[in-house]
Formats: sequence, structure tokens, C-alpha cells
Amino acid sequence: GYLRAIFAGLLLAGAFPKFSLAGFAWICPALMLFAARDKNGADAFRVGYVSGLAFWLASLYWLLLIPATGFPILGWLALAAYCAAFSGAWVWIVSKFQFSISGWNNRLCWTINGAAAWVALEMLRGWLFTGFPWSLLGVSQYKLVPLIQIAAVTGVYGVSFLVVWFSLALYSAAEMIYRNP
Repeated sequence: GYLRAIFAGLLLAGAFPKFSLAGFAWICPALMLFAARDKNGADAFRVGYVSGLAFWLASLYWLLLIPATGFPILGWLALAAYCAAFSGAWVWIVSKFQFSISGWNNRLCWTINGAAAWVALEMLRGWLFTGFPWSLLGVSQYKLVPLIQIAAVTGVYGVSFLVVWFSLALYSAAEMIYRNP
């Protein structure tokens, strides 16, 4: 699970500027859950945390380039460790209800609630302890101009919601096909 989690986190980092491979963002939330498959409780949180840590360490590499006295690596590690807790919390929350998704209505509710949980945690990260509203998932779609037009109404959080909802719907469909070929 941890290697898959690291892979998902690094792939997600590739969706953001520097590489700007926006399509990765559409599958990475599902990959994070896949890495936590068959895990529950603290194990699911740890898998999500490792995925988030890989993402944040890769995304915040530029902090190491700032000429600063002392040990800038400690700030980089601390900030990545803090932000990774939100990924861990999301994987824990969503995987807690993952195995009760039989039937179309339940799966639809699971995908919508999972996307809402992602957005709520992004908002919380942007506010808590003076906030760190960077690398919101919706930002990864900045080159897809027709898609990001919904941000005029919903803000970047609406784009994040759409991306996570699609990813969870894809994961749910794959899981159902796997269970009932």
C-alpha cells in the first residue's frame, strides 16, 4: 500500500505547474483510495498521509531553493508533514464508508460526500493556523479553460469538487466491475 500511496502522491504533484499534466489529478484521488484498499482506521490514515507527504514534498521543493540561514529543510519537512495530515484525514474518512457502496444511490452519495469532504479539508487547510491555501486540486486544471469556467460561479473549490467526484465515480465503477465481473 505505501508504494502505491507514494506513486499516487508523486503523480498528483505532476498535475501541478512545473509539469502541468492536469489529467493526473482526475485519477489520483482514486489511486490514493486504491492504495488504502482493504485497510481501515489508522492504517487508512497512514496510507493517505504517506501519499500526501509524497505530494507535498514534491510540490514544495521550491522552499529548498530560498536562500535562508539556518535549516530551511526543517521548514520544508514541517510544512509537508502538516499538509499531509489533510490527505490522511480524507483517505480515512472516505475509506471508512467505501465498502458500504452497494447500489447506485449509495455509490452516488459516496462519491458526492467524498468530493465534499475533499473540498471541506481544502477549505480547512486554507484557514486553520493562518492557512495554507496552496496547491488546491482545482488549480491543477488551470490550462483547461472551458472546464475552469465553472470557477466563475463556484470558485476553485467547485473545480476541485468536480475532479474528485469524477475520480471517485471512476473508482466506484472499477470496484463494482472487479466485485461483479
